[in-house]
Amino acid sequence: MKTDSRDAFDLARLLKPDEITAITVPSVEEETARDLVRSREDIPQDLMSARHRLSKLLLRHGFIYADGDAWTQKYDVWLRSHRGGDLAFTTAFDAHYEAVVETVARRDRLDQAISQTVSPRV
Repeated sequence: MKTDSRDAFDLARLLKPDEITAITVPSVEEETARDLVRSREDIPQDLMSARHRLSKLLLRHGFIYADGDAWTQKYDVWLRSHRGGDLAFTTAFDAHYEAVVETVARRDRLDQAISQTVSPRV
């Protein structure tokens, strides 16, 4: 079905005041900064998933932390004290623990990059 008249009506309606809003195309620098922020926004979910995988591994093997808040320095010492065991458990533990550590490091790098991006350059 031909839509010339419908298209003309829609275009005429858009020409009324306040129907069209001005936009700007982001610069390369702005788009790069947005990509950086988007990457940082993914971190909380990634970190929560990595932490859950590690804590569930420990729970399945009967290790329950009951000495305060999790994911503190004290908790980290407790975590590392349970690293031992058979090869399969140790390998799984190492993989999950490294994922947590790497995600935290990635978060810190992105935070630093965002800070450098928004702060005035000297």
